[in-house]
Formats: sequence, structure tokens, C-alpha cells
Amino acid sequence: FTASNARIERSTNTSSNYELVFNFECDSVALVLSWDVEEVKANNCKLKILGIDILSYCGYLEKTIKDGANKLSTEIIKINAPKIAAKVESALNTAIGGTVRIPIGF
Repeated sequence: FTASNARIERSTNTSSNYELVFNFECDSVALVLSWDVEEVKANNCKLKILGIDILSYCGYLEKTIKDGANKLSTEIIKINAPKIAAKVESALNTAIGGTVRIPIGF
């Protein structure tokens, strides 16, 4: 949850003299907690010239894919979850992206 542009304004619609006003944002993010790619097998990745095996790049491909997959598990990924967003909006009685006004008295 993020509250941005927070400020106190003189109230025009409530019996309170002032309101805490801010913009409400909510993003759904995911973090893979456990994802360990231990085995990747690549086949038919040899460079042949005149029928002679010159170079095999299978090991390089396997390592690159394994490292890339494991790196994804350490990153937070923003996801689109409209059902979760609707539940948050319902629970807070405020639209995501909308302005929240909370009466305060002092």
C-alpha cells in the first residue's frame, strides 16, 4: 500500500474541521520463495564442420539458462490481480488510485 501526496485540508463536507487527505495506491507483487533449478540439459548443440565436432556449446547454454532461472527467484515481480484489488477496495471502501479523506479533529 502506498499513500502519496498526503496533506491536511480544511474540511468542507464533514463536521470535523480538518481532514487527512492522500492518494491511495496498491500494487500486487510476488516473490518466489523457493525455486532452485539444479539440472538443465541441452542436446544437439554442437558445431560441426565437414562432419567433425569442432565445438560444443551445450555447457554454456545449460549454465546460462540455470543462472537466469535462479536469478528470477530473487526478484520481486509485479503481478496483475484484479480479484485481489477488488477485495482490497471493498475492505477499505476506497478505489485504488482514488483520494482518501479521513476526518480529524484537533
